[in-house]
Amino acid sequence: MELVVDSVCKRFVGDGKARPPHDALTDVSFEIPKGEICVVVGPSGCGKSTTLRMVAGLDRPDRGDILLGGASVREAPPQQRDVAMVFQGYALYPHMTARENMEFPLKMRAVPLDERSRRIDEAASMLGLAKLLSRRPDQMSGGERQRVAMGRAIVRKPRVFLFDEPLSNLDAALRGELRLELGQLVRRLGATAMYVTHDQVEAMTLADRVVVMRAGRVEQIGAPREIYERPRTSFVATFLGHPRMNLLAGEASGGVVRAGPFTFDAAGARDGKLEVGVRPEDVTVGDTGHPLVVRAAEPLGPETHLLLEGHGATLRAKVPGFAGELVGREVRASIDPGRAHLFEPGADGARL
Repeated sequence: MELVVDSVCKRFVGDGKARPPHDALTDVSFEIPKGEICVVVGPSGCGKSTTLRMVAGLDRPDRGDILLGGASVREAPPQQRDVAMVFQGYALYPHMTARENMEFPLKMRAVPLDERSRRIDEAASMLGLAKLLSRRPDQMSGGERQRVAMGRAIVRKPRVFLFDEPLSNLDAALRGELRLELGQLVRRLGATAMYVTHDQVEAMTLADRVVVMRAGRVEQIGAPREIYERPRTSFVATFLGHPRMNLLAGEASGGVVRAGPFTFDAAGARDGKLEVGVRPEDVTVGDTGHPLVVRAAEPLGPETHLLLEGHGATLRAKVPGFAGELVGREVRASIDPGRAHLFEPGADGARL
């Protein structure tokens, strides 16, 4: 394995007042094979950036270990770890040109001048920066600055690339463009990457594997499709997917599940209370089903997201085209029982 995070724990002492002591990471473990893009995703404060800092050597775990290429780097300072980090805020030297920013880590490692120039020219060609190498950061757009930051990491030729929410400062259109470029670039290089984000779209589109974190713990690890189609908990189910998965309070009895207005067979479901998860794309709005009122609509062009209410339930649904005129009207909705997800009730919400 190229990178192994093994049972890492970290507790922050805090100041006893505004910042009380808390466990930032609890037994966090995952592995990244050579050439894989692993995306660590979760809400703010879940510990994903702290985990990245452990790998980079900016923080030290209280317990557990970090291995790069099979060797422990727990005690190694950042400069002795074969990693390169791309930050959210670019972290470029404002007085240096793009070429000088990209060259700086190579100068610190005493790489010969001709080799430095060759690596910079190669990276600039990959990133479309060849005509911008003489510009300073304040003469470039946000997207160009982030490309320079990526170029500075690429010229290092590290064992592992570390990305700390590198696209979050960009506008939506540019973020989508660079997300595609970044994924293509990392795979073209055959690089190993750990990518931290709170954006589930980045997680689903960039990752070979996804690590979902919550409150300092790993909630699930798997390929994007596996996590989307078989979430291990109700938290994972609702965190990944837009609009989020519907969760309906329900009850199973004798192999029959009742949730809101819906009743369906679920062989093997144990009797008792549960939560029923239904993706918005598995809610059908049409001529059959139960009457529900459209409370809100978000027309997005090719599809419209609807918020439906009735029978004590709230449902999100997707319908094709523009359907803003449905607000306030009663429609009929049904769900696909074969695609329903059953979870234990409560905060942990383990899959049944």
